[in-house]
Amino acid sequence: MATSTAEHAGISLSEYKKPTARYQISPDGRTWVVSFVGEVPIPGNHFYVQIDDRTGEAKLRGGE
Repeated sequence: MATSTAEHAGISLSEYKKPTARYQISPDGRTWVVSFVGEVPIPGNHFYVQIDDRTGEAKLRGGE
């Protein structure tokens, strides 16, 4: 789901390392966070996709 969300947003995943995923429980719910780090280590060359475990809704968050 995370890779299809990124590709749908027009991101070329060939420019990123293999993603890592972690599951987190917070007061407002449970989410999966899948992180993508760019092959070139420069500031902002990363992003993540946050997936709500209950609804399946995926949100793309840009690097900073």
